[in-house]
Amino acid sequence: MNRNLCQFFECDLVYLHLRIIFTSPNEVDDFLAGYCDLHGLYATQMFVNHSLLDGDELFNISPIDCAVMWTQDPQMIRVLYKWGADTSIPTINERVNNNENSVLPYRN
Repeated sequence: MNRNLCQFFECDLVYLHLRIIFTSPNEVDDFLAGYCDLHGLYATQMFVNHSLLDGDELFNISPIDCAVMWTQDPQMIRVLYKWGADTSIPTINERVNNNENSVLPYRN
């Protein structure tokens, strides 16, 4: 986690995605609590709703999308909701990601 919010924001977001994929919900909750302590609640709520852009497929992958695709634990979704995650944010193609017919590509 970096103290300079603007300069390393995307690095922190990638790190959040990695924590969602490879760690427990409690560890993600602790990470977001630390982020909130450094940057404030409003910045943390914006952080958990900011997406990484897949430039090849033109999809936005939000932390909640990452959790849905990469974890079997419903507690991970609850942790993200606790910090303000919103499922109604459309992708760059203006499609809402929770459509059953839309499968999001997410490559390593």
